Amino acid sequence: MANKIRLINKSMKYILRKQWFEYFEKKLISDLSLDINLIKDYQLDLAPIVYCSLLHKKVKSNKRSVHISDVFTKEDIKINDNWDNIKKIIEDGGDINEYMSKSTKDWKKFDYLLCMGNFSHIHIAKNKDGGIGKDLVFGVFTKDSFYALLIGDHESLYDVDVLCEIAERNFPNEFKCSNFNHIKDIFFNEKNIDYKYKTAIAHDDKYKVYGFNKTYDQLLVPYTLNDIKYGHLPFKVLMAYENEINHIEKIEKYIYETHKTRNYVLEIDAKSNKYVVDITSYINFKKEFPMKNNICSTFGIAN
Repeated sequence: MANKIRLINKSMKYILRKQWFEYFEKKLISDLSLDINLIKDYQLDLAPIVYCSLLHKKVKSNKRSVHISDVFTKEDIKINDNWDNIKKIIEDGGDINEYMSKSTKDWKKFDYLLCMGNFSHIHIAKNKDGGIGKDLVFGVFTKDSFYALLIGDHESLYDVDVLCEIAERNFPNEFKCSNFNHIKDIFFNEKNIDYKYKTAIAHDDKYKVYGFNKTYDQLLVPYTLNDIKYGHLPFKVLMAYENEINHIEKIEKYIYETHKTRNYVLEIDAKSNKYVVDITSYINFKKEFPMKNNICSTFGIAN
């Protein structure tokens, strides 16, 4: 199949699912201060995808060791006096997202380097809207480290081959680029955009690149929701979305078949990794259901 298509609104009997959508719509407004009226082709069902797509671009605040490549020279560091500040923020576990591109605030904006190899670029300076200026630090974030590869400018935004070579030469135990050309073909050859095919690639040891466990972390695939085409969206986000919808549907089916009622309210306890459903049947009671891995409700926590 060339597209993953979900038709949801045509069957509104799924009460828990609708409440799940509403939960994320509230988070878009309260957590991210978004005006949903400004989102093109917005629909309630889209809320979890928008929310997770924005989180997907953010760097989680962890204390990280900073490793510097051989082309990240003293001359570059001297020219860019703000590097020491950037380095300290990363090492202290501060919020580096303030120095990221303004495009990270656009849920559909495509970042070539990030999608091709998990390469991030950080602006040396910032204002209230985000990173500014021509000088950029290119590197890779992992949970515990930041690999500073190169100081460049916007002309380097498509030099993924150069960054790959620098990463593998300097950090051979963490980065491997030998299959990179084949990965490029997979990512951008339209005839290969198929969920089953890309899922197989994502879990195949042969195609693990850049020291990451799964290539699908930044993979993009086309997506259609309720007959509206949204272009290419993050595979990881879509998998979390589909996984959780399917899980919630199964929970709802169990509740209905067991208690013969559709009078229930969903509570999401992401920190405890569970759903709590307030059910009214012959009596009123609450029932807990465990969450699965790779879902939208824990996306910000797990990622």
